[in-house]
Amino acid sequence: MSRLGKMPSWQRWFTLSSMLACSLSGTAYLMGHQFSLQKEWLGIHSVLAWHGITAILATLALGSVLPFHLKAGLKAKRKMVSGLGQLGFLAILLISGALLYYGPAETRDEVIITHWIVGLLFFATFIMHGVLAQLKPRPIYSGSVLMLVRYRHLGGWHFHSVCRLIPQEARIQHAADHRNVSKHQEERHTNSMNLQLPFAIHSLIY
Repeated sequence: MSRLGKMPSWQRWFTLSSMLACSLSGTAYLMGHQFSLQKEWLGIHSVLAWHGITAILATLALGSVLPFHLKAGLKAKRKMVSGLGQLGFLAILLISGALLYYGPAETRDEVIITHWIVGLLFFATFIMHGVLAQLKPRPIYSGSVLMLVRYRHLGGWHFHSVCRLIPQEARIQHAADHRNVSKHQEERHTNSMNLQLPFAIHSLIY
C-alpha cells in the first residue's frame, strides 16, 4: 500500500461494489414499493431479497475496513466527517434492519421510514467520501533529495543527494536553501579575503 489508509485493490472493489449494490437495490425497492415508481419491476420481492443479500456483503465489507482503513483515517485526521458519518449511518441501518425482521409490529412503520431516510443519507455520504478521495491533491515527485550535512574537516555545510522521488515543492525548497547557504559561504569567503589582503601586503613590504 502506497499511502496511509489505502486499501488493497480486491478490498477496495469488494467494498465499493457491495456498498453500491446494497444502496442501489434499496433505493430501487424504495422507489417501487414506497412511491409506486415502476412498481411491477422495482417493488417486487426479488429486489428486496437482492437488497438483503447485498446488505450482508456490505456488512462483511464494513468489518474488513474497520481494523486498518478506519484506524488510519482517524490517525491522519482526514475526511473525518464523511468517514464517521458513514459509520454512524451504517450502525443505524444495521439496527433498523434487524428491527424490521425481529422488532415489534407497532414500531414497524417508524422503523421503515428511519431505515430509508438514513439509507439515502448514507448513500450520499458514501459518494461524497469517494469523490473527496479522488480530489485529494497528490505530490509531484521529481529530482533528488538534498540533505544538508556538515563536515568538520571541510568546514561549512555541504549538500548530498541521498534519495530519489521527493515532492517537487520540497525539492524547490531544498534548492533555495542550497542557494542561500552557497551565497552565505561566498560572502564569508569574500570577507575573509578582504581581511587577509592587508596583512599579505604588509608582509610583502616589510
